[in-house]
Amino acid sequence: VGGAVEAFTRGIAQEIAPKRINVVSPGMIDTPMHGADGPERKAATDKRAAGNLIPRAGTAEEVAEAILFVITNDFVTGTTVDVDGGWLLT
Repeated sequence: VGGAVEAFTRGIAQEIAPKRINVVSPGMIDTPMHGADGPERKAATDKRAAGNLIPRAGTAEEVAEAILFVITNDFVTGTTVDVDGGWLLT
């Protein structure tokens, strides 16, 4: 699905220019739902996040910062910003 969204974004960017379109793609994000299914689920999620290049889950604030970046930088368009602690590289 991710590749399709990225390709769609690039295609739409070409069609709607000079208007802009970008995607923010979050990875494992620590939210109140993170441990809502119990301690076993939280432990499994934490273990998975430990495999990131930055070995933890991200925060909602970090995702919000990426969103603000693509909103406020008028020269960024047709791109995907991965906020995943390097998960895609592992």
